[in-house]
Amino acid sequence: MIVGTGIDIAGGSAHPQAIERFGDRFLQRVYTAGEIRYCDSKANRVERYAARFAAKEAAMKALGTGWSHGVRWRDCEVVRMPGGRPSITFHGKAGEFAARLGMRNAALSLSHTAEQAIAQSFSKAKGGSGTGCAGKNQDPSLSLGMTICNGGSFVVGQS
Repeated sequence: MIVGTGIDIAGGSAHPQAIERFGDRFLQRVYTAGEIRYCDSKANRVERYAARFAAKEAAMKALGTGWSHGVRWRDCEVVRMPGGRPSITFHGKAGEFAARLGMRNAALSLSHTAEQAIAQSFSKAKGGSGTGCAGKNQDPSLSLGMTICNGGSFVVGQS
């Protein structure tokens, strides 16, 4: 059963301008160290940041919280699974909301150009498997899985 869906588009000049104007202060507030490391390693880094921004917004919409109820930007982290598939990890308050919804599976899709980025997230209850974090001890027959980790964090993605 789908318990949440979210979609977001980040476009125009707002995102590049925020990065240029506020620099590291903006990046540190919105993105995790892993996201910054990944985006900064790419020639089209601003596109990558915009895609992750849209993914965070889409994930917050799928949780039903938006950017409120104590959910912060860094509570939703875009990670890359083996093979390159983007996935989402929920930490802190976002992890708590995911647990309350009974979220077990999720899908994340990203696309970006120099002008805009879009992300879509679907979250499902039931049908998940596994008991470990970061893909450990999950059923290998599933292409997507979400695992409850320490203190309300979730790892969502390819098992």
